[in-house]
Amino acid sequence: MTTALDRVTATRWDTENAWRLYDAPGKYGALLGDWTTTQATDSQPLIITTVRGRQAELALIRFGAHHGLILTATSDQKPVLAYTDHGATLTWRTGGVWVQLATA
Repeated sequence: MTTALDRVTATRWDTENAWRLYDAPGKYGALLGDWTTTQATDSQPLIITTVRGRQAELALIRFGAHHGLILTATSDQKPVLAYTDHGATLTWRTGGVWVQLATA
């Protein structure tokens, strides 16, 4: 049986690998920060990290638009980009885990 912790760990690993494969660190000088885990409003796990670097916002935008994230369940959701006064945030759901990447 897969636990919520297993799903969180796998999703974090998949996201970090997707970020490296997209080569955001090389193309844009954008790196993922430390992760925090909390609970989303639907009671599902939510993992959050900050994208930092010289072109962090551009990397975030292009990653969300062009990288093929794997969505496997009917409850999965494609990436949605939102802007606030604090920067850009990319959010999606995969395998029952919400993922949020945000610029500082």
